[in-house]
Amino acid sequence: MKLQNELIENANKKLKNEIIDFKKRVNYGTGKFE
Repeated sequence: MKLQNELIENANKKLKNEIIDFKKRVNYGTGKFE
């Protein structure tokens, strides 16, 4: 169970980082991001 929780946590962190990177890229591309 603990291993599964760690895997989920890692996946969530990775997803969050990808979303942040995506927002940054959109921000640089368009000059703004709302």
